[in-house]
Amino acid sequence: MIKHASLFSQLIALIDRKKIHELVYHHQSERFAKKFNSWEHFVAVLFCQVATDRGVDHSRGPGAARGC
Repeated sequence: MIKHASLFSQLIALIDRKKIHELVYHHQSERFAKKFNSWEHFVAVLFCQVATDRGVDHSRGPGAARGC
């Protein structure tokens, strides 16, 4: 039992993980994944969005997310 859950863990708990996996399967979005699966990527991007006020600019490519 968690006595003090962080705000981020509470936010993650609101996400329907089963629905994410269904969408991943339907769109075959993990067929070329090597290190990050879709759930881990989602959590990482969500953390960057919550942790900073500027969020992540995906238009500049993979290097844009450095340093969240």
